[in-house]
Amino acid sequence: MNILSVFFLRHFRRSSCLLCTSIVFVLAIAVADAVAMPLGDGNVASDKVENDKSNRVFLVSPSEAAEFFRQCLMYYKGEGVPQDYGKAMSSCEAASLGLNGGAIFYIGLMFENGQGVARNEAQAIKRYGLAAVLYNNIDAQKRIQFLAEQGNARAQGQLASMYRNGKGVKIDLIQSQYWYRQAAIQGDSSSMFNLGAIYAQGDGVPKNLKVAYVWFKISYELGEWSSLSVESTAKRLTEEELEQAEKLAAICKTSHFKDCP
Repeated sequence: MNILSVFFLRHFRRSSCLLCTSIVFVLAIAVADAVAMPLGDGNVASDKVENDKSNRVFLVSPSEAAEFFRQCLMYYKGEGVPQDYGKAMSSCEAASLGLNGGAIFYIGLMFENGQGVARNEAQAIKRYGLAAVLYNNIDAQKRIQFLAEQGNARAQGQLASMYRNGKGVKIDLIQSQYWYRQAAIQGDSSSMFNLGAIYAQGDGVPKNLKVAYVWFKISYELGEWSSLSVESTAKRLTEEELEQAEKLAAICKTSHFKDCP
């Protein structure tokens, strides 16, 4: 741990200035995101999660993280102290710098419920995904599953990615395809891209380049991806197949993703 990190941590322990500690740990969590949060928003294309924790940087030691997490739960639940979500969030953010999976789950929970922080569903699902994938946190897995079943497109994309890569759950390509499609028909461009990748590779579904082209093209037109996947897939289609794929894409778009292959 570098000298600056030690100073911040010691300051946090003794300071009653919540604004100061919040600023410190907002900055710190940004560093932690870059170091320890490799997940995208449930995207196969960007899912480069490494399970070897020895390769990750710990800004807080595991023992310090455990103590910060204990404080987080104490303030979150109001056990022995007045309930204070702001202090709970600060303590859990500190614990997350030691890559504490339980703390990361609770950060997600507070983001989801707007406790001690502005409600932010995207950030909640990001934290749930990290806790579920890297730390096999059962509560996070259940939360992602619940939100996906409630129709949350981000959660559906995250769950699909987990099933596709066997991260936090057993590999199940049928479930992966199902959840990507559920998110895609809601207009989630990341899931559209990943659905295209599934059909291009024939993972859990019959390989179908026309269908892959449809999803690649629409995700590109929504401005989320480069044209490379569209162009490379088009080159593998005959002129007739490409014309058919273009028509399918047009129908899919005009139906607001309801009549898609």
